[in-house]
Amino acid sequence: PTKYRNLSSQAMEQALRALPSLLEELMETSTRNAVATTLCHGVDPTFVDGEFQRVSALCGQVHLDAQQLNPKWNKTYGQGHTCWTGALSDGRNRRGVPYFCPNDWIRFSLRVCDDSVFETKFAEWGYAYHGTNGKNVASILQTGFRANHGCFCAEGQTALYLSPSIEYSSHARYSTPLWNAQTRKFVQVVLQCRVRPDKVWQIRQETLGAGFKTVDPNIHNSQLEWLFRPDSTDPATGLPLVTDAIVCTGLMLRLTDEHPADLNFWWSGTILRRAIANPNIPPNVGKWSTETSQVLLARVIIPESFEQLLDASYEHQLYGPAFKFTVTFAPAPFAEGGMRLAHYAFMDNKYYVIKPFNAHTLDFIEDALQITINEAVQKDIRCQLFAMLMAIPFNNRLRQENQQDLCISYVEPFLTAFEGELEYAEPFMAGDYKKYNDNKGNVVDSVTLAGQVAATFSHFTYVQTGGRAMVVDVQGVGLQFTDAQIHTRHIGRQDPMYRRFGMGNLGKSGMSKFFRTHQCNSLCLSLSACSQLKQLASLSPMS
Repeated sequence: PTKYRNLSSQAMEQALRALPSLLEELMETSTRNAVATTLCHGVDPTFVDGEFQRVSALCGQVHLDAQQLNPKWNKTYGQGHTCWTGALSDGRNRRGVPYFCPNDWIRFSLRVCDDSVFETKFAEWGYAYHGTNGKNVASILQTGFRANHGCFCAEGQTALYLSPSIEYSSHARYSTPLWNAQTRKFVQVVLQCRVRPDKVWQIRQETLGAGFKTVDPNIHNSQLEWLFRPDSTDPATGLPLVTDAIVCTGLMLRLTDEHPADLNFWWSGTILRRAIANPNIPPNVGKWSTETSQVLLARVIIPESFEQLLDASYEHQLYGPAFKFTVTFAPAPFAEGGMRLAHYAFMDNKYYVIKPFNAHTLDFIEDALQITINEAVQKDIRCQLFAMLMAIPFNNRLRQENQQDLCISYVEPFLTAFEGELEYAEPFMAGDYKKYNDNKGNVVDSVTLAGQVAATFSHFTYVQTGGRAMVVDVQGVGLQFTDAQIHTRHIGRQDPMYRRFGMGNLGKSGMSKFFRTHQCNSLCLSLSACSQLKQLASLSPMS
């Protein structure tokens, strides 16, 4: 049996610090899934905007402010906190389903409905859990749980698999441990649900190879898989859903200093885990855990102006001659964004960052975009080039206003042929790396001078292109930016601009998201961006 840890009194505070990045992951995966649905099922592009609004409402349901942090619902479970032994005896029926303490976990309540309604409708529903790797959380909480074939279904049958055991649901196969930079801890997520026991279709044994090992001391290994039959279909995809037997009531987070695979959970030591480098490693190759290989490095060819990249007939030769170097690189990433990983590298006597796509983005590239990885890398490079070119008229405008000290730059991208595949690379940026806005209208920093410049730049690009394109997802060190994403007017595999630019293109919906949250600052006003925007009312994505 698991030896439970003594959670500190700061456990809830640490979980709160981890929660924003979790919600950002929900937004990221939800939006990506919506774009994939648009591309794969011929759904109207406005579907993306609707999905965004739904997941925004969902994220707003999580209790975050002091008034809503009701200890009755948001709880830390374990020694010194909310804790009990055996099945909870609180006078509630739950139709015979025992409720055992989810030790070591922190619960954030989802507001399903008013408490009085909840007590009437769900009071006798039992507790069950669904481990998740983050990719499917948003779609689950928006539309319901999708059923799949699984190992206990006959041909043509589907079911949803839950477990009465959080110990079982937290296996890394279901609940992928992720490094959280805000807390410097590993985080796992499990959905806590209330279920109708009379709707359980089958109860089966565990399927994770526990053998004679006890998974959960409270529940026998033969009772760990609960199957529910679908009762409806997703209107967007036609896939089977379970909606009337299950309601998700909480996000359960577990934070650990070490990777869970290295601790004493029942499954620890039984899986191969991806190594994660210390994100605080300085740019000193002598302190990395490194490997050495050969790499081809090519400098990209920068077009003469941003107008060329907005010309569908323009054929851009992306890169020049490639030169062979020996590269020393860190095989474990030091960071992971919404779409890519980041690895330290040293080649040509310079420090670089190599940025391969993460697993979720690889799925999106293959299933939704239906292009090769090499084509996807080139799309991202064009985004960076477009942002570099948009910085030229922006900086010229700043100089006209005698504000040349606010001039921005974008890091020049490079193309590498690394271990048989093209990869995006760029020079290492030393300093305090920050994100100022994203591609979904979220404003991360509107207070600092760099944050205000970033917002003005995004606004300026919409105006300067006549509403044809917009640079978003502005991030970097000070006023040196990188990892640009571009919104164009349309989403679709056949649209030339959608094919040209990167995976974060949300079309007019993305532009609307920016303007819903953007508040023009003094720099916007001094550059006359607002007055120019009024002249573009007919082009505005919000019209």
